[in-house]
Amino acid sequence: KPLEKNVFVDYGSGKGAAIIHAKKLGFSKTIGVEFAKELHEKAVQNIKALNLKNVESLYADATTYVLPDDISVIYFFNPFDEVVMQKVINNIMAQKSSFKNDVYVIYGNASCTILKENFELLKELTYSSGAKAEFYKI
Repeated sequence: KPLEKNVFVDYGSGKGAAIIHAKKLGFSKTIGVEFAKELHEKAVQNIKALNLKNVESLYADATTYVLPDDISVIYFFNPFDEVVMQKVINNIMAQKSSFKNDVYVIYGNASCTILKENFELLKELTYSSGAKAEFYKI
């Protein structure tokens, strides 16, 4: 489905691979939210090494992170257990009224069903590698 490629946010962004890739896919800005300081620092190094603009890694707590109002896509690659994921989802839902456009969520290798309870499931895919992805609209 065509979507606004404004801001892409990766929760539990690690060394920054997803935010770097999303920028190359045409998002105007990509943000990684990472709680592990050493992974965040590595992401910052990777972004600098590639000389990327409008790509940033934030050393932040995902349960309290305030999303930009022009968010388009939220990405999770199985970053949290169910307890933390519920707090993150509650935080996102509390911000929903401030979003300027439709917001979509990609949840890779899902380990809990919390998103199915809170968002509109659009599609589930299983790739030939065995990897799974769920696609939602908030």
